[in-house]
Amino acid sequence: INANFKSVKINTVLSRYWSDDEVKSLLQYVEKWPVVWRFIEYMPFQGDAFHGPTFDEWKEQLERASGGTLTEVHSVYGFGPATYLALPSGKAVGFIFSMSHSYCDTCNRVRLTSDGQMRLCLLRDDEADLVSLV
Repeated sequence: INANFKSVKINTVLSRYWSDDEVKSLLQYVEKWPVVWRFIEYMPFQGDAFHGPTFDEWKEQLERASGGTLTEVHSVYGFGPATYLALPSGKAVGFIFSMSHSYCDTCNRVRLTSDGQMRLCLLRDDEADLVSLV
């Protein structure tokens, strides 16, 4: 933050086991730091089961913890799949919910694995071997 980056994003993977008090503590950091905070839905891999919380469950808990209603934000912070809502204070937070709110039709991401494989989707197992092209 002190290195004068134009934008710093912090991604937080959600857990359905957080209490309202823990969420209130997290919101104190969200409000304090000049960063774009994004909440990411847990994505199961290799046979793991999805165990939420869903977008609606998390939004409801954030509203309880913040003491008000989240409102839609029409600004976009970057080119990713996040949807932004404003806390009662006006601070915008992002939500990336690939399991309960699919964004496949607007996805613009490509991932490169540590072993040189290109993945077009984290929910699929097919990859392209880029190492063999070098």
